[in-house]
Amino acid sequence: MTGRAIVVGGGIGGLAAAVALHRIGWQAVVLEWAAELREIGAGMSQAPNAMRALAELGVGEQTRAAGVPTYSAGNLRLSDGRYLQRARPGDPTPLLAFHRADLHRVLLEAVPAGWVRAGTEVTGIQHDQDTV
Repeated sequence: MTGRAIVVGGGIGGLAAAVALHRIGWQAVVLEWAAELREIGAGMSQAPNAMRALAELGVGEQTRAAGVPTYSAGNLRLSDGRYLQRARPGDPTPLLAFHRADLHRVLLEAVPAGWVRAGTEVTGIQHDQDTV
């Protein structure tokens, strides 16, 4: 099946949607209000399920190269500060930490050239029986 889509927003979610559409053979345009896509935000981490989703989008290797394993999610402390459970490097399923701009860049590089239109404000939608 092929189709066409409009994605509103060029952040991490919008770019991931565009990559997914491209992978299934659709054409899309990503409309972003900001005049340019640039570094925003700070750090974030992705759990193993999110990493599997990014792999399905075809950017798993690039994402792993951009991230840093962190084991803090495996730490549990008692109210007095003692560890009840402490994650150690090499433990399975660490989180992968990123600067948001790095994950955004990986996704943007996976979107076909010409799909992103910065400086485009969406003020409404109109639909009929067959199209939006």
